[in-house]
Amino acid sequence: MAKWQLSAAAAATVLSALAGGGALPAGAFPEEPVRRDTVKVRLAVRGMSSGYSARMAELVLRRVNGVYDARVSYDSASAEVSYDPGKTSPERFIAQLQMMTGLEASVVKGLTTAVTFSPSLTLSEGIKLAAQTLTRDVAKLSCCAA
Repeated sequence: MAKWQLSAAAAATVLSALAGGGALPAGAFPEEPVRRDTVKVRLAVRGMSSGYSARMAELVLRRVNGVYDARVSYDSASAEVSYDPGKTSPERFIAQLQMMTGLEASVVKGLTTAVTFSPSLTLSEGIKLAAQTLTRDVAKLSCCAA
């Protein structure tokens, strides 16, 4: 998931927009990437000597373009990788893993799942929706009703 941290200026823009009826200036915030199709695959990982090896493998996998998430377990000698099949493939990230760490990996047959995400809101769309909801809900309060 993308994590957003607002600067003081961006937070002030949001608060100002909320106070003024929810209007945000165009391009006020970068848009979040929308993930449409994701495949999750389990890998058998060989050659890890410690938890540190697992952590390094995780970092290498996460840096591959098209990989959304990677979880590597030293205890089970396995990894779960979520990726965009339009941008990368198991062959690509396994090759990257081997080149960068010397670890060997292979896809565990039968443990690949495809997940289709419905389109999600971008950050600016979410803020606009929150502002509209807040305005509507505040108007319903007995203290603030017109």
